[in-house]
Amino acid sequence: MMFDRLICANGGNPDEKLIGHKDGALAAKLENSPRWKELSLNHLEGRIASFFTYGDEGGDELDNDGRPLILKHKEYFDPEKEEEVSANLEAYKPIIWQCRYSGIEVPEHLIKQVDFGQGGKYSNNQIEQLKEDKEVLSEFDQWVDEVATFLRKKGKVLPSKYPVPLRKPDSQMHPFLRQLQLLMRTVIGNLWIHSLGYFVSRYYAKKLRLVKK
Repeated sequence: MMFDRLICANGGNPDEKLIGHKDGALAAKLENSPRWKELSLNHLEGRIASFFTYGDEGGDELDNDGRPLILKHKEYFDPEKEEEVSANLEAYKPIIWQCRYSGIEVPEHLIKQVDFGQGGKYSNNQIEQLKEDKEVLSEFDQWVDEVATFLRKKGKVLPSKYPVPLRKPDSQMHPFLRQLQLLMRTVIGNLWIHSLGYFVSRYYAKKLRLVKK
């Protein structure tokens, strides 16, 4: 999902009106048109990404040889090879590589992983326990400081050719207004997809796809 969202955000069509929001036929037509050469850019080019990952190394779910306790087909899993994919850089290498492929800087020293709660139950490894884990919190604070230092040195990145209009995130709304907004979106969305207008719009969209110009 992260990989898919990155590709869409960085290299997607910046004007959804050109494809009727998400009309596959119109999107294909746009991609094969001269206009696409102008629109196809790395919209996030020059920005940076950093990664802080964490885990519990399986918690209390492993047997003595490192295999999951509930695993019936023990031969399917080789714990000796787990280190090849468990390191933070290895686990996130595809998304990190795609960031760099897309012109997004990912400094090596801003990729960090910590483990906590090893050998314990998942239910006992939550925010309440994390708040008391000074070592993990110190690691996280250090990573945040390193990210902030890097950002200050790098400076502000200029907006892309097709910037997204900025607005306050929903998280800053009053909780009541946020819930009201969610309710309205849900109700209006359901009313629309069950309305005559929706079926008429889909009919004409399908008809448009069948017409060859």
